[in-house]
Amino acid sequence: MRQSIDNETMRKVTTLRTELLIKALDFTSKLMKVDPSEICNTSRERNVCLARHLTRYYLYSKEKITYTEIGKLMNCNHASVIHSVSYVTNTSTVDKYIYTLKQSIDRELLPEHFTMREQIKNCLDIYTTINTKTEAILEVFRGYEETYKQEKMVARQEDTIQT
Repeated sequence: MRQSIDNETMRKVTTLRTELLIKALDFTSKLMKVDPSEICNTSRERNVCLARHLTRYYLYSKEKITYTEIGKLMNCNHASVIHSVSYVTNTSTVDKYIYTLKQSIDRELLPEHFTMREQIKNCLDIYTTINTKTEAILEVFRGYEETYKQEKMVARQEDTIQT
């Protein structure tokens, strides 16, 4: 005879699953530089779809949640979760970028940053129109320019302190 689960136990399980989803969304949003709310939406932009695949892969591989439970958490069918997990697993064998992302999840380490060349290559691969590719590449340059300016300011401050 099957015992019924009381409401308190169900609430605790639901809370735990929600916390695991938040943890996965936080990790993959930092990894992919995509807003967590975008990952949960139905956007079909390449970068967002990839982040969604990676979130599902994270929940399955790291948190050991079933396909059905991940589907309920992410508001999708379990077959979509199976597709996401197999996509990340299979594509990582032939695509260096996906491999790097998968390794980041497997090791639970965010890469400091990809090299400029890798970032530009990803822009060319991910975006489809000339305008979006150009804007994404310019954003990569702006990021490096900002880092350079900050490093230059720190060096000036150190020079002033030494003199």
